Amino acid sequence: MLSDGRISPWKLAVCFLGLAYGVLLGMKLPDAGLVLTVAIVSVSAAIWYIANRGYSLWLVMPAITGLIILISSAVALYSGYPPTSFVPVTRTDIELWLALLLAFGYIAWGVYETQHMAVI
Repeated sequence: MLSDGRISPWKLAVCFLGLAYGVLLGMKLPDAGLVLTVAIVSVSAAIWYIANRGYSLWLVMPAITGLIILISSAVALYSGYPPTSFVPVTRTDIELWLALLLAFGYIAWGVYETQHMAVI
């Protein structure tokens, strides 16, 4: 099930920007292969669980975006990031901590939408 019938362009834009930030951050890390492997395994497990529960992938797209930002930001805080990378833009750890908070916000948004659709 790919859609619940309520596709909104603002949701697509917001999730795409967050996804782009997380992917760009993960690609520029010194151990990008490990980050990519962890992200692929985590997202694959999440999609498998979502599909088995019968939820729409579009419905939980914010949670998947938040998961990718969470993994990339946590690894960047733990292992550091190269000074020549495009992201983090401000080149400070504060931006990465804010990205972690943003990731939790995305995950909460996905959980809220899933619970809201389960009630309806």
